[in-house]
Amino acid sequence: MATHTTKPDEQDLILYKGDDYAETFPILDDDSVAMVLTGFTAKAQIRKSQKRSSTLIAEFTASLENPSTGLVNLSLTDDVTASISEKEGYWDLLLTDANDFTETYIMGKVTFVDTVTKKT
Repeated sequence: MATHTTKPDEQDLILYKGDDYAETFPILDDDSVAMVLTGFTAKAQIRKSQKRSSTLIAEFTASLENPSTGLVNLSLTDDVTASISEKEGYWDLLLTDANDFTETYIMGKVTFVDTVTKKT
């Protein structure tokens, strides 16, 4: 669970190459109450290292399905995960409010796992 603090929550991910990925992340305030995300936008990426200038591996589709619940949905298609050649990377989730204030809420390491069965 992500909590609105000065330090982002850490959450590592395991993604299987060739599989769809979808996860919902709750964003909580300092009192562990779901943040109202009306007017916010979400963006999440995976990069080779923890630097913004490093190579982009993948960009999640990010959505706020119901901003009043504080839930952020992130997804990657099977085609995107199948095209990843790296074994690991780093990701984070940025939220930007209506006043253009941007903050990292979640960050972590990503491990990419090869799969055996091909879709076609």
